[in-house]
Amino acid sequence: MSEIPRFLGAPKGPTELRHHSPLERGLGRTLLSWFLAVSLIPLAVVTVFNYSAAYQGLREGIMDSLGAVTRIKASYISSYFEGLKADLDSEARRSDSKLFLALLQQGFAGSGLSLREFVQDESWRKLVENDGAGFRSFREQQGCRDVLLVSADGSVLFTILKEDDLGANLFRGRYADTLLAAACRRALETNTSQFSDFEPYAPFGGEIAGFLVSPIRDESGPPLGLLALRVPIDRMDAIMQMGHGLGGGGKSYLVGEDLIMRSNLSGCEHPTILNELADTVQTRTWLRHHAGACRPLICEMEVPIRYADHTGKRVVGSHAAL
Repeated sequence: MSEIPRFLGAPKGPTELRHHSPLERGLGRTLLSWFLAVSLIPLAVVTVFNYSAAYQGLREGIMDSLGAVTRIKASYISSYFEGLKADLDSEARRSDSKLFLALLQQGFAGSGLSLREFVQDESWRKLVENDGAGFRSFREQQGCRDVLLVSADGSVLFTILKEDDLGANLFRGRYADTLLAAACRRALETNTSQFSDFEPYAPFGGEIAGFLVSPIRDESGPPLGLLALRVPIDRMDAIMQMGHGLGGGGKSYLVGEDLIMRSNLSGCEHPTILNELADTVQTRTWLRHHAGACRPLICEMEVPIRYADHTGKRVVGSHAAL
């Protein structure tokens, strides 16, 4: 969404459309249910002698800028998530990943131990030391906090951080209702990559986390297990907080179908991700027209309109669906 001064009238023209690549459509259907907002605080009132001409020129320029910024932000965010997905899928297809999963499953099955006991056993430590280096390198390359290896029955056999989810079963017990567990179920059922969305994740002490999950599979047959990557929020925020000519009053943010922010606003004293409600005319417009399961990644570019933003300020904004 993009917002401009309250004295500018909303355009009367039709909604702009853009062509959608297969890559964009696929990501929108399988991963994200968000919308992008880009905003500007009201500009100073233009006081010139030739008011009509200056007003029209300023209005058209701002409208064009809002549309351009929204398209750029939407493209950057979609490309970032698509790149993460592609890298995770590639890592899940590696023969070393399949072998490491098989060794952990065999070690657990032959140990006679509970899952919690197995991941604390010397046999597990030797397996991880010998065969887990590839995942540690993958984490460093992606700049993410953690990588998880999960069996098809939901057993978490490997994590890098070794938090409380290691040795837990995501389909049974206290973590069965997490968004990560739901994404793992969907990935197994559909044999496709899934995004969990963000949540306060209990194994990290309630710290906000979101995961991309890819199935580990053979040439044919059901998935052997799952590889999950914790999405780096700081890298996502860096994209959203880039100015792109918006000036000091510009702001961009992501919103979920619950109208709660999925990114952190620059300049705020507190985190806004999952903490700030953005219930505005613009977000309601997106929810009415674009929310749901089947839609392209970049939907129609909504014409900028005047409204009160989530803080009550009068702005003009536009949005794009992800």
